[in-house]
Amino acid sequence: MQQLRFQTDVSTDPDLFWKRQSIATINQEMAPLLRMTAPAQYRQLQLKDWKGETPLFASWVLLFGLIPVDRHCFEKLDFPGEREFIETSTSWNNKTWQHRRFVTATATGCTVTDELQFTPRMAWMTPVVTWIVKMAFQNRHRYLARLTHNRSAK
Repeated sequence: MQQLRFQTDVSTDPDLFWKRQSIATINQEMAPLLRMTAPAQYRQLQLKDWKGETPLFASWVLLFGLIPVDRHCFEKLDFPGEREFIETSTSWNNKTWQHRRFVTATATGCTVTDELQFTPRMAWMTPVVTWIVKMAFQNRHRYLARLTHNRSAK
């Protein structure tokens, strides 16, 4: 099992940041490298409202928004804390996937933390899959850091 952790300070109210979490904000964070698809009923929902049958839905992960590189099946989304989710999924690339995101208040806004635990389907691909996941989440956190920079530049 691989484990990665990413953390970024954002100068946004933690409740406002949390309220905006959706497939749209996921795609904003991952652009331009990746984009995820979602059924129509999930595109307009905030993550906190993703409830129902399990698995929730399957999503294409598209390189540059066009080329399918993975099929990600959202199994379930739990909300153990006030501004926290734990996503449990599988995909073509990963036998197991758990993504925990939590948002904590700071004096200047909030800290966004992503913790990942995953097991690639093919052990020999572990270094490659780990590198790809690391690049994707570094990209997401660069986007979050730019949010702070853009707000302070105004």
